[in-house]
Amino acid sequence: AAGSRSMSEGWYSPGPKRFVTIFEDITEKRTIEEELKENKERYQALYNNAQVGLFRTRISDGKIMECNLSCALMFGYNAIEDCINEYVTSENYVDPGMREKMLELIRSNGEIKNFIARFQRKDGSVFWSNFTAKIHPDKGYIEGVISDITDKVMAEQALRESEEKYRSIVENSSDIIMLTRPDGKIAYISPQCRQILGYEQHEVIANKRPWYTYRDDQPKIKILHAQALQGIPGSNVEYRIMTKAGGIKNILHSWSPIFKDGRLQMIVSVVRDITDRIHAEQAMRESEIRFRTIFETAVDSIFIKNTRREYVSVNPATERLLGLAIPQLLGHTDEELFDQTIGRHIKEMDERVLVGHTVEDEVPLIIRGEQRIFHVVKAPIKDALGAITGICGIVRDITEKRRMEEELIKTE
Repeated sequence: AAGSRSMSEGWYSPGPKRFVTIFEDITEKRTIEEELKENKERYQALYNNAQVGLFRTRISDGKIMECNLSCALMFGYNAIEDCINEYVTSENYVDPGMREKMLELIRSNGEIKNFIARFQRKDGSVFWSNFTAKIHPDKGYIEGVISDITDKVMAEQALRESEEKYRSIVENSSDIIMLTRPDGKIAYISPQCRQILGYEQHEVIANKRPWYTYRDDQPKIKILHAQALQGIPGSNVEYRIMTKAGGIKNILHSWSPIFKDGRLQMIVSVVRDITDRIHAEQAMRESEIRFRTIFETAVDSIFIKNTRREYVSVNPATERLLGLAIPQLLGHTDEELFDQTIGRHIKEMDERVLVGHTVEDEVPLIIRGEQRIFHVVKAPIKDALGAITGICGIVRDITEKRRMEEELIKTE
């Protein structure tokens, strides 16, 4: 028949010429053999070209008996034959005792899944592996699948380190770091809330109120809070809050929305306690008011010069004392305002002040055609770092005092 295969046998017997022939149909047998061959070739192709490592190792010493190219490359070999001939897994576990642990598990369970171990390559470099395997004690080998997960492990380690770094920053920041959900509930608040608010973290998170705003500031903050829940950012908003102890603190609040696929996921806030700064600014303003009052109403002349010895601020008494209008004084030096001898003398005094000395002297000046005697005290002005930035001086007209002293001496 067409497409069929057969086998035949023949026998010859003596005597009359006769043959006996037997035919056998082996078509199915040949088909099965061809399919088996094709399957074997496909399996071999899959085995050799698999993207994961496939291996068979001896139980006794870990010697590789079979492996595919991916496995060979993983262990640092370009050829399968070289890997089989040279590589012994038991000699290349990086961490001591790891093979013993693997053998204990696989003998107990008959298999292991997702076992993590570090191996050394042919060139000495190290990689992280994840393998799943079965043990065949009767045949003396272990076979399984292995993957190089070094990139994954390194990425996870970098992520952990990043999380630890930022967690450390958040938890040790002097500011409050806060996460608020789109429904207005607080999902996280950093430990600094204890210092600023007086509340523990769990108390703030459990609180059903959105925040601890001082009553007079609530209308403004209510509007800003509604905007924040719509995804509108805010920056450096100053307002007051109530602490657990009933005190009032000034804070500076900034927030930014986080979106995912166009939807608001979270609001990140940074809250800074600026109470001390506000108090310091207030104290400074009060101090400036006091100083300005003294400066403006003082009978004595008070002036300030820069390091170039130019007048930068003078009070009204200076104007009266010297007979010069304030605009005539500002921006000028004493050499420009007085005669050469007096100008040089005042310059020498100023130079001593600019190197850190406080000086006191009596200076004669011709004012409105009349000689007057002035008692002068000058001291350096320093910034927060101690650098000299100018000169402060106080001048008193002691002309009458000196005349009275001279009259007294004459009468004696």
